[in-house]
Amino acid sequence: MQEIVKPKFLPNTPIGDDLFEGKSQNKIADVVASVIQDKNFQIIGIDGSWGTGKSNLVEIIKKKLSNHHFFIYDVWGHQEDEQRKAILVELTEYISCEKRNLITNKTKWKDKLKKLLAKEKEVTTINRPYLSAGFIYSLFSIIYIPTVNTFKSDLTNFFGIQSFFWKLLLVTFPIFIVIAIYLYNFVCSWTKYDFFASFKIASQKTFQVYTNKQEEETKIETISENEPSVRDFRNWLKEIDIDLEQKKLILVFDNFDRLPKKHILSIWSSIHIFFSEEKYKNIKVIIPFDRLHIKNAFKELNSGDSSTDYANDYINKTFDLVYRVSQPILSDWKDFFKGKWEEAFGTIDEEEYLKVIQAYETFREKITPREIIACINEIVSIKLLDTSIPDRYITIFVLNKDEILESPLKAISDPTFLQGLSHLYKEEEDFQKYITALTYQINPDSALEVVYKKQLKDSIINSKEELFKEISKTSVFDKIIDSVISELSSLDTLIVILDKLDEHAKISKVHLQSLWNNIYYRTVNTFADNFSILEYQKVLTKNIDIDKSKICISKIIEKLQKYSQFDPSEFPRMINDFQNYLDKENIVINIFDILKTMPIKDVDAKHFIKFIQGQKDNYKNYRISTNENNLNEFLSSQEYQQQNLDYLKAIANDYNLSDFEANIKGKIKENKGAISTLKPLINILKIISGHPLDTNLTDSDIYSLFNQTNNDEDFYYDLICLRLSKSNNFDNHYARYFNQILDSNDINLAKQIAERIEFYIDFDDFLINGKHFSNSPLYKNATNYLLTLTDTEHLYILKDLLNNFDEICNNLDIAPDILINKLNTLLDDTLKPEHIEEFPTSLFDDIKQNDCHLKHELFQLANTYYKNLNKEQWSNIFEDFETEEYTRLKTIEFSDWNSYSLEALKTVLSTSIKDNTFSNIDEWEYLLNSFIKSGLSLDNTLKDLRDIFYSNAGYISIDLFKLLFKPFIDHSILQDNPKEAFRTFIKADFLNDSKIIQLLTDNSEKVKEIMQALDNTSLADFKQAINDKINDDNIKLLATKLGIKTNKKK
Repeated sequence: MQEIVKPKFLPNTPIGDDLFEGKSQNKIADVVASVIQDKNFQIIGIDGSWGTGKSNLVEIIKKKLSNHHFFIYDVWGHQEDEQRKAILVELTEYISCEKRNLITNKTKWKDKLKKLLAKEKEVTTINRPYLSAGFIYSLFSIIYIPTVNTFKSDLTNFFGIQSFFWKLLLVTFPIFIVIAIYLYNFVCSWTKYDFFASFKIASQKTFQVYTNKQEEETKIETISENEPSVRDFRNWLKEIDIDLEQKKLILVFDNFDRLPKKHILSIWSSIHIFFSEEKYKNIKVIIPFDRLHIKNAFKELNSGDSSTDYANDYINKTFDLVYRVSQPILSDWKDFFKGKWEEAFGTIDEEEYLKVIQAYETFREKITPREIIACINEIVSIKLLDTSIPDRYITIFVLNKDEILESPLKAISDPTFLQGLSHLYKEEEDFQKYITALTYQINPDSALEVVYKKQLKDSIINSKEELFKEISKTSVFDKIIDSVISELSSLDTLIVILDKLDEHAKISKVHLQSLWNNIYYRTVNTFADNFSILEYQKVLTKNIDIDKSKICISKIIEKLQKYSQFDPSEFPRMINDFQNYLDKENIVINIFDILKTMPIKDVDAKHFIKFIQGQKDNYKNYRISTNENNLNEFLSSQEYQQQNLDYLKAIANDYNLSDFEANIKGKIKENKGAISTLKPLINILKIISGHPLDTNLTDSDIYSLFNQTNNDEDFYYDLICLRLSKSNNFDNHYARYFNQILDSNDINLAKQIAERIEFYIDFDDFLINGKHFSNSPLYKNATNYLLTLTDTEHLYILKDLLNNFDEICNNLDIAPDILINKLNTLLDDTLKPEHIEEFPTSLFDDIKQNDCHLKHELFQLANTYYKNLNKEQWSNIFEDFETEEYTRLKTIEFSDWNSYSLEALKTVLSTSIKDNTFSNIDEWEYLLNSFIKSGLSLDNTLKDLRDIFYSNAGYISIDLFKLLFKPFIDHSILQDNPKEAFRTFIKADFLNDSKIIQLLTDNSEKVKEIMQALDNTSLADFKQAINDKINDDNIKLLATKLGIKTNKKK
């Protein structure tokens, strides 16, 4: 860019020429000049917005009316003056000027002007008398002395003091006052002067009180200035109009568009009165004004009716004619701008100039000649200070100066004011550099660093978040942040404010992470010794990697634990808040995992109990402990009333409280008769002692205490539970007193018993002991309610409950499903397969339809039990289908057969065939089907059974045929010896049984295969039997399927 050596300022006064292409102002000036000379028009308005060239138009008119004199009155410049007087003064001075030769009698108007400018002065004198302190004292003495002389002779002794003393005191009292004043002045003078000089000065000050004047004179001057009245003003103008004779005077009231609206109404009213309502021969008026500005001033006069517009009414009534001056068109103002630019800078750098004109067009909605000149002049003023800054940036600065200077940093980092030019400058480094230089008037080369380094440090130290974020958006941020951090002695505020950076920050992720890592290394071992987790510590863990965060957290906790005034009650809250912060920030770190790796913090028993009371079961998470012996000692030393003792539950399982328990039991023994003391002791024992409780209360104690309580007290229900826990072992002498309670059907009472019975008896024993209370509604109701409790830990032996399943249900009227559901929740790993044979078969029947874990467990145990049986045990089962073992086997649908069971099956079945004792075909069918479904190979077993029939045709029977025919056919047992099959097994006389006919029909294909291997002789009896029964439809169907030709019988 070509450097501009000497730019110059442009004059910002009306030039009186129309420089625009359309020459609209010349045209208006011609018309106005013609109208001015018409006697019918008195006052002319020129309407145009601010800066459109109204003043310039007046100058053009002035040139065209060279025989007229133009008086320009600046209403804006006189806004603080009395306008009527100011107009007359200015106008009178104008016409009385020797050079203008407007009037002949100039002396007359100079005298009138002098009188107009004169001020009236009024002086008032006020005399006020003034009495000095000395005079007042003397007056007091004149009255005092005669008074004393009158009464002194009457004084008597007073308080034992001689009357002479009182007389002397009264007479000399004024002298003592003068002496006191003298001494006071002497002491004050001595502090400033030497000792001897003080005597003289003190004397002067003491008697100076007599030297004051006795009178004060006050003069008051009142100066007034008179504002000419309407009449005076009008007469004055008429007189001027006459003295002008044939000379023409044009009054121009300029700068209305600059006048505040509070002054507009007043001056407009005066102009209307003096010029619109009066006609002058030699005086005409031109008023340039901005209609919108005038309307705004008259807005408050408008009524609620939107159609009312006083401004336009006033304008129309004031002016004879109004001419409008419009803004120059685009081509006009660009030519004007270029001309003025050349005038100011001489030569033009075309490329730079295009950027300037682009900026001006973007940022100026209303473009006027005055605006253009003002803008160029401001650019010139800056250019004279620094020629190194390109014109485009100066132009942008000048046109947006207010917004930039209001918040320089924001304007530079987030230049929303750029509007349509944002894409050209927003990310440009030179833009930030030059705008910063212009804002702070410094060298552009170092502008960003010089300005923002100090501001950045200030924003960090004083936690100015918005300032920090704005600086982060500048291109220099990543260049200065490291050096600024190195200058900080403390990084606490830096950590918090650095976390506020957003995606607009001009720093890379790598650089930012490097900053966080450096901050971590500087701070991790320098955390202050205090008992709090500070915000910056949390923020630091958020912005470093997981491993560093864990180390950081451990360091923070370590500082807390080692703090001399460690507070175990406050520590959990801080840890929880920290964990919540990590969770909220999605930081996958569990502080409690870190705590597990750290030493346990020991505290004294007193503070430990306070800590436990706040945390209860969660206390172990915080790694706080106390000495067990001290804990027992502290707990034993406390007095317990009816306070909340839940905190003891938290530590009862983790600390050996045997000493405390022994102490409580001792107190119970000592206070058996003191029920108020006994209640909290029993409650403590419930918490810390194993169940059932050993209360050391005898049956008589229970009876005696029961008589001292009622159902409004919790202890009342505990005593009933103690009675029930002793079952049939409770002394009969006292038991009868509880019979009424046992017969109660009160559901609420049953609930109270169920909720505390297990403190005194185990769950299984309570259910099993129901056999002794089968007639007690209370016992039954309590048991049923007990089975519904889900948040209670029971003590029980599951095997005993299952063994007594039937008795419990029957004695206590419990539905099997209810008891099963409860037992399902108690399932544990104590059950063994051998326990199965002790469980009642009804248990398996009841549980079969309940798809629960207990069912699957019992069935699995039963399967295991049966799988482990030997041949002899299986034989015992198969020999008697009435046993519980066989019933249970069928209930669980056992199918996991093994070789022992198969061998036992063959043996028992073979024996029953040979002994002709075969029976229970349904059970045998069930077993055979179960074996077949199990996938176990039955071929050899079936062949052995077949061979029994082959050896003796008399062993076969209809039931045996029905049992074995299908397995024989399916396993092709009969195919290898068809002749024996038809001789010993498939007998012709079996065709009398319809079920056998159906079996043969259903399996006709395989039977037909066997028949095809035989000759007619071997099949003669079988075919004859079919032929004999051919009239039976089932036989006929069988014959058809077997391919046997029959002779039809009539």
